[in-house]
Amino acid sequence: MMKRMMRWLPMLTAVALSAAAAAMEVETAEGKPGNFFAPGYDAGKGLPADQVYPRGRIFPFSGFAPADIAAAKKAGFTMAGPVYSAYQEKKLLEGCEKENLFLILPIHPEAGGEKLTKKLLDQPRPDFAPYWDDIAAKVRRASTNPRLAWWYLTPEELRPWRANDMAFLKGALKVIRENDPQKRPVWLYLPNHYTREQMRVFGETLDLVGKGMYPTQLGQENDRVWCRWSTESETGAILDAKSDAIPLCVPEMFRQPSEEQLADLEKIVRHDVYLSLVSGAKGVVVFSLAERPGFSAHKRYFDAYASVATELTGERKLGELFLFGKRLDALKVRTLSARSRSRSMPESTISTTRTNIRLSHRPKSVTVISGRFSS
Repeated sequence: MMKRMMRWLPMLTAVALSAAAAAMEVETAEGKPGNFFAPGYDAGKGLPADQVYPRGRIFPFSGFAPADIAAAKKAGFTMAGPVYSAYQEKKLLEGCEKENLFLILPIHPEAGGEKLTKKLLDQPRPDFAPYWDDIAAKVRRASTNPRLAWWYLTPEELRPWRANDMAFLKGALKVIRENDPQKRPVWLYLPNHYTREQMRVFGETLDLVGKGMYPTQLGQENDRVWCRWSTESETGAILDAKSDAIPLCVPEMFRQPSEEQLADLEKIVRHDVYLSLVSGAKGVVVFSLAERPGFSAHKRYFDAYASVATELTGERKLGELFLFGKRLDALKVRTLSARSRSRSMPESTISTTRTNIRLSHRPKSVTVISGRFSS
């Protein structure tokens, strides 16, 4: 499975227009030179360039519990957070202020010095009133922060089949929206195993829908198609809910990979993110950037995500393609000439290819005179 994934990975990367497709010479159907990356259809023309999507044009690329906010900013991350403890929240606010980075701020409802947990939600008739007051106060206090992009509600992983969980969710969202003049979007993390049907109620209520996308958590580290299934479950839930919620990519970075996975770690990270984006995700929040015991792959993992972040949020702004581009299902590709790798080469080896192709989509067509694609 891993070798098969690696075999078609370059095509996925090319479809995603990653930085690997950089040096392309393009000729229009009329024979005039053109720019392959020239802007065309743009669904976000009216959005401000200095705000994070969906309120602006900045592509959302963040990570839970960042170990080094300055490093995240340098790596191309446009946001930081969410986090879990009061100490982490203090560092998040200070770090994002210093680095001029947007943040995802958690809301941990409290009453009498105790955080609201699912244990309380399991009680027959919980009293939510003190928690509504706490949420309102926290939102009013933080809402003036210009670096604040999204709210992050806890407790995580609320259960759609429990009435108390849903009563809390709907009540908390009402309080947040009433007390934030800027009406920032709200997200609540959903677990790895949630299905399209289970996420429908979250598509109806939340502004952002994002579940874990962790194949290794299931013991299926070679079945990376889980990331596509996860994204399509999110988009399907949103479609079923008939809402305009935003689906998110929440890829993994919390477990030491096997030796086989470690050898291909950079390709796996690229695959998981771009597959999710091609499948409909509109932002990336890595779980997580925290340093953990026995996690020696942390730096390699971080650098791999940084490479993708740079492509999506850097000078070329490929992230805007996924946010504001238009899907062209009628696009046709015809190979005019090509030089590819020998069949005798190992499947996991990817060679540089020089290809002449014609892309056709009425009423226009372009001819790619030369393109260099590599993994």
